Amino acid sequence: MTLRLHVGSGKQSLPTFSASAYVRSRRFITDAGNYPVWDSGIPEVIGEVGHGRRIRVRTRDGGKRTFSLRVCQIPGQLMTWTGRLPLGLLQVERAFTLTDYTGITHLRVKDTVHGPLQGLVRKTAPGSHPALSG
Repeated sequence: MTLRLHVGSGKQSLPTFSASAYVRSRRFITDAGNYPVWDSGIPEVIGEVGHGRRIRVRTRDGGKRTFSLRVCQIPGQLMTWTGRLPLGLLQVERAFTLTDYTGITHLRVKDTVHGPLQGLVRKTAPGSHPALSG
């Protein structure tokens, strides 16, 4: 899988990081044990990846610390992981969008960050998102 990186600012100066690839299967995005195989920035996902569930994600740059995220899903089309720090200091969303092209699927992964601490994420973005730099 080859991911193309786009780093930019969306509307309202929100930092966004995105990558896309063409894949043969859609099932891998809900397989928690498979993330280290295709997403080099996520060595571990703890929990069941499914609509309304909470998962814990460990990132490569986060050490042993895990982040609690809520999963929302429209099966076969869209899945989001969202999390935030107290008092709205930082809010993050990772969106996985799937588009079918007769036997092959276009996968787009997009991270959006906002809140007063978004500058910290912007400064560490290249190292924090190695999966998006392939």
